[in-house]
Amino acid sequence: MREVTENCVVLRDISVSVFKLVLKAIYSGEDILTLDNFIEVWRAVHQLQIKFMITICETFATKSISATTWEKIYKTAKLLNSETVMGDLYNFMLINFDNVSLTSTFLILSFEEVLDLIKSQDLVASREDLVLEAVIKWVQYITPSSENEETRETDDIVENKSDKSNTDIEKDVDIKSEDQLISILYRKSKLAELLTAVRTCLVSPTLLRHIFKLELISEDKDAREIIFNALSYHVQDFRDGQWSSAAIHRSCYGYIQFGVWANSDGTIRVIGAGNEKRYTPSKSNYLQREVKLVVFDNDLYATGIQAVNNQNVMCRLLVFSEDTWVEVMQMPGRDLLLVSHGQCIYILNRSDNVMYNIKPKQRTPKLIKFSDAPAKVNVKHAMSLANYILIFCSVTQNGVDETAVYTLDVHTKVWTRLDNLEGPAEQLISFRNDRNNYILQTNGSLWMIEYKHSLKTVNFKYIVKLWNFDKKLYGALTYRDKLLIFGNNPTKDPKNEKILYNVSDHFLTVRHWGSDDNCSNFIPVTLPNRSLLPDT
Repeated sequence: MREVTENCVVLRDISVSVFKLVLKAIYSGEDILTLDNFIEVWRAVHQLQIKFMITICETFATKSISATTWEKIYKTAKLLNSETVMGDLYNFMLINFDNVSLTSTFLILSFEEVLDLIKSQDLVASREDLVLEAVIKWVQYITPSSENEETRETDDIVENKSDKSNTDIEKDVDIKSEDQLISILYRKSKLAELLTAVRTCLVSPTLLRHIFKLELISEDKDAREIIFNALSYHVQDFRDGQWSSAAIHRSCYGYIQFGVWANSDGTIRVIGAGNEKRYTPSKSNYLQREVKLVVFDNDLYATGIQAVNNQNVMCRLLVFSEDTWVEVMQMPGRDLLLVSHGQCIYILNRSDNVMYNIKPKQRTPKLIKFSDAPAKVNVKHAMSLANYILIFCSVTQNGVDETAVYTLDVHTKVWTRLDNLEGPAEQLISFRNDRNNYILQTNGSLWMIEYKHSLKTVNFKYIVKLWNFDKKLYGALTYRDKLLIFGNNPTKDPKNEKILYNVSDHFLTVRHWGSDDNCSNFIPVTLPNRSLLPDT
């Protein structure tokens, strides 16, 4: 070897001054690192494999991460495969995303790094528009044709939100190498997966319309569908509480997705769908008994009665506004079912099976009789589906509990009887995810509702039996790929509260949340977190 014959060792890419610093640190123990030299020293000790010095340099790099240094630290940590520093850089990029996404270094992040950032609940962005813009810029970025070429700075492709032609937005770039073409095709192939991680329903309609016109989007069927669905979300008349996965607020946006219910004494409780922390909002004296909950246009409404001297008084409808309960109007009875549909809340008085509706957003809301329900039916649950309101009723056939189903077309006011379902209607619950609507019976039977718009038909498809015992159910919600069921636990086995199932093609996991007996219905809602303090 040359080192033996010439009696010397050649250290490439390490300057004399840096090598002297390394020797000084080794033999004197002095702290020789500064912001000006730590990158060179880090590279040198990594090349020399001086492990304790590598650790010292990584610690210094981690403490030095800032808006002015993170890019060069990232490139070095990536080159040296430093998992420790890369982990701290990830956290920095999470909380400084607005600025990070505008840099040239963001454009050279790997697909996995970009995806990990934008799918994180903890990503801090001033608005979701910036996240979508960053994804589009990353996908459209063309890598340099040579490894020695400096990283190309790109213009802000979606900086101007005004209507422009595609040629104004998408650059006509001369592809000079096969490597560039491979990179372009690879990044385009990841577009839909990245868009799925963006909370596209929280992006402004103006930017969504702008992005929808891009050739990049029109060429990708899945990407086009994602943006179209987000635009459709913005033009919905009024929304009930269940959120789309693309509408889940990040932690920094000041809103949290909750499940909400009322205890038997009327105390309203909420639980975070993501963090599972429990909270107690302000209480109303009008909500003491027989509370029913509904969400209309993202506002939480409740009916309940007040007990005065142990005597029940008139049932009232209230709305949770500005962290307090405000009375809307009095209700026509006590035994009510509430359904949010279109521009109205529909109220079924089960004592006489009369359906009313109310438009809560009117300056002076009025309670209007809408329709008589089918005679002599024992209604247990009601839900909204397309142009219909569905009611589920208890019936007995040959001594066996079954569920009778009726649809009410809200446009024609026509009731239609569907085929009975096996299993009980008592405490039946309904919920939906991004793809389908479901009902769940107390015996554990899960059904998917199939609605064909062209034929205006409603059918039920049996999916699976989640358990083989009777369980009181109060409601459920979906959160990303999870189904969260709220009900009692008859086995009293703590392990049963966290049963996990795999319901193929529907939910990756099913989670049970324990409840008190005789609570109200349980529904999903999005609320500001400014006044909700977790229970101790």
